[in-house]
Amino acid sequence: MIKSPIARKSQKPIKSELCTILMVDIVGYSNRSANLTREKFSELHDAFDSISKDLFTKHDGKIINKAGDAYLTKFSSATSALNCAIELQVAFKNYSRWKEELMKLPIRVAMHTGEVIVRGTNLFGDTVNTVARIESITKSGDIVVSESVFHSANGNNVPFRYIGAKKMKGLKYPIKLFCVKKPYQKILNPSRLYLSDFKKVKSFSVTALLFGVIIIVAIMILAFTFGLLF
Repeated sequence: MIKSPIARKSQKPIKSELCTILMVDIVGYSNRSANLTREKFSELHDAFDSISKDLFTKHDGKIINKAGDAYLTKFSSATSALNCAIELQVAFKNYSRWKEELMKLPIRVAMHTGEVIVRGTNLFGDTVNTVARIESITKSGDIVVSESVFHSANGNNVPFRYIGAKKMKGLKYPIKLFCVKKPYQKILNPSRLYLSDFKKVKSFSVTALLFGVIIIVAIMILAFTFGLLF
């Protein structure tokens, strides 16, 4: 009996892999986009894309999908994904610091480690669905991870707060969740601080030095003046 091409194709092994999925999106995106001009809308997306992609690349993340204001990214290392999430929050906070309200980019990040089914360039399975569910309950400025990320990542220098076990729609069992404690900037190593932070430190040091020099010169002038008088 000769099997049809369709039958032979269906016997191809299903490809799967273990990875960490990170989902990041802009909080309040619908309201922002509805009140922006086309130019401002484009500027907002350019900033979101540029910052996100740069940090994904830095931490070896692979973009799986982008839908509007959200990125779904895959990492082979849970530690890399966690470091990326922290730097995302820091970068977008720094970006938003001096922006008008509608141009700010508050984000939330959700993460889960598990097995995914690979079909072409797309990923499927409970891991992807779980990340989406975690993201839906994550608050602005937060990084929320599942228990699998908590145990998989080398997060010795990352402080976590246990949120609890949450039963979410579409998932058979409750998921234990953890939130990274703030402020995120303190978690980063000094060597990974952003240039703007170095500028602030440098500016403060120069100002302090100049102030010290002025005080010394003033004391010398006073001493010299009083020496002439007496």
